[in-house]
Amino acid sequence: MDDRMPVYDGADEKSEAPLSEDECWQEDAGKQLVSALFSDMGLQHIVDVAARVLGNPVAVIDANYRYVARKMDVAPDDDSEFARVMRDELRSGFVSEEGIAYIHERGLDERLAQRVCPCVHFNDRLQANTLVGAAMVHGICIAHVMLVERGRAITPKDEGCFDLLVGIVAQELQKNPVYLSTRGQMGSYFLASLLENDHPDATSLERRAAAINFKPPARMRVVVAVPRNPFAQVGNMQNVAGQLQPLLTHGLYTLHKNQLVMLVCKGEGQDVTDFELGRMRDVGDLNDLLFGISNRFDSLTGVHSNYEQAHDAIRYGQTVSNALEVGRIMRYDYLSYVKLLERTNQTDDLLDICPPTLVALMEHDRTHDSDLMNTLFGYLQNGQSTARASAQLSLHKNTLLYRLGTIRKILGCDLSSGEDVFQLQVGFRVLMYLGLFCPRFRHTREQLREHPRA
Repeated sequence: MDDRMPVYDGADEKSEAPLSEDECWQEDAGKQLVSALFSDMGLQHIVDVAARVLGNPVAVIDANYRYVARKMDVAPDDDSEFARVMRDELRSGFVSEEGIAYIHERGLDERLAQRVCPCVHFNDRLQANTLVGAAMVHGICIAHVMLVERGRAITPKDEGCFDLLVGIVAQELQKNPVYLSTRGQMGSYFLASLLENDHPDATSLERRAAAINFKPPARMRVVVAVPRNPFAQVGNMQNVAGQLQPLLTHGLYTLHKNQLVMLVCKGEGQDVTDFELGRMRDVGDLNDLLFGISNRFDSLTGVHSNYEQAHDAIRYGQTVSNALEVGRIMRYDYLSYVKLLERTNQTDDLLDICPPTLVALMEHDRTHDSDLMNTLFGYLQNGQSTARASAQLSLHKNTLLYRLGTIRKILGCDLSSGEDVFQLQVGFRVLMYLGLFCPRFRHTREQLREHPRA
């Protein structure tokens, strides 16, 4: 044994001093909060436990001023200022316009950014003391945690326990799919919150956009990229977003439910360019993705509805893909007629709006083994240009003219009336939607715009 090492027989050891009542309470409270974190029951469970332990209402508010979890019970007969404010805010799920202005005027965000521990603040709006802390991840504030003095007075021991709660909230939020997929980027987090809010307040959205320095331009579209195989997992959508960077200038993106959602922003008179559409096709081919593009809109309040439009565009495109060449990019404004067909099919017989003469032409093909339906469809698709139609259908021009003569006799019209052509186009869409007609020659819109080859 080394002689320099002291030897203790245990007789001189001092017993640890017993914990004070406050220390026991803090230790027990800390254990309950940590247990709530490791229970994997979610952020709301943590907030419920914290409100019970601390004896006061607790809320977690994200960077977009949204209540992501709260335990803020307000009695129906409570006429306090706190109750008035919280009834309004909890109804909308967001901090009110007045509340955001109060935060900015008092410089609360700046005060929290300069502190390493929560701060006690008397909130004039709530007419109550509050404890507020910033949940930080990698130097980014992803949420604020607030306790309101209602059940009992805030004490120094509460401050220590609340500080632990703020750290636990930060850890729990890192499990959140939105935070994980966006790596804490506030622009992406902002867009993700818009996708989930179907009744946004315009003024509040402007404030939250300004808070992250985002100025929406005059024209926007929502673009959604999804795996063509719905059961496939795209390895790294972050890389896909990088490949689509030309489309994201001045815009936002987020990763949402195994899909890339982009808010494409353009100035007045601008729109998605052919170059950007080409890049989308290339990226789609490389990663086996489908793209849905919404209509244009000019307000952030339209993000949620246009996100649904972009999804509908993909669904509509897949519905008609057996009859039309839709490619990887499906635009709602090109496919919105499918919505009419779907709704009509739910309430009426779609064949009722199909011209009987077109059905007669289809029957003629069946009984005579002819190809007049494909000929007529190709002719109409090419804007009734015989040069373009003959090139697209690989027919000699004289053969096309002969067939058109037969078609006119069966239809009983000369195809010169816009109304007749419109009814025939509607009839073709009905037959294709019902699976009764599938054109032999399928072309994309881009191919139909090309000049016919000599």
